[in-house]
Amino acid sequence: MTLPATAPTRVAGVDVAVVGTGLPVTVFAHGLGGSSAETRPLALRTPGTRLLLTFRGHGASDTIDGGWSYDDLADDLAAVADAFDATAAVGLSLGSGAL
Repeated sequence: MTLPATAPTRVAGVDVAVVGTGLPVTVFAHGLGGSSAETRPLALRTPGTRLLLTFRGHGASDTIDGGWSYDDLADDLAAVADAFDATAAVGLSLGSGAL
């Protein structure tokens, strides 16, 4: 089973692929040098709405002048979670640090 490709939505300069519908709403955060494609396999068995973000400074998301910090990434996660009323999150490596 594969998740359908979706056109990314932008939230505060962060690309977010929205997959599925309903509750819960879960944000998936990738690792260093990754993108939303890295978290797509994790979202396969997760019910509800899945938000696969690509942090700023990665992929097609906006850059961060001077480089990123974990505070910047935490802000990205919070902006996406707040925009979609997310109630859960999953992070890989860098993404878990941002959580």
